[in-house]
Amino acid sequence: MQIILSLISGILIGSASGFLGNLTLSKKMSVVAGPLAHLAFPGVAVAILLGINLGWGVFPLIIIGALIIWILDQKTNLPMENLAAIVFAVGLGISLLFLSNDNTPL
Repeated sequence: MQIILSLISGILIGSASGFLGNLTLSKKMSVVAGPLAHLAFPGVAVAILLGINLGWGVFPLIIIGALIIWILDQKTNLPMENLAAIVFAVGLGISLLFLSNDNTPL
C-alpha cells in the first residue's frame, strides 16, 4: 500500500512541477524562485525569536514575498528579475536585523 501511495504522490508532484515549470518559463518568471526561497531566511529568524515551529515562520513570509512581487508587477513596469532582486535584498536585510547579536553592529 505504501508503494502505491508513493507512486501516486510522485506522479502528482511530477505533473504539477512540469506544469508550473512551463508556466514560469513562458512568463519569464524563472528567476523568482531563488529570491522567494531566500525569504525563508528571515522566516527562520522570526521563528527562532518567537520560539515557534520553523514552518510557521517561513511559510507566511514566502507567501507575503510572492504577493509583494505580484503587486509590484501589477503597479510598475519593471521586469520580473528586478522585482525579485528587490524582494531578495529586502528579505535578507530584514533577516540580518532580526538575527543581530552583540558582536554585530546595527
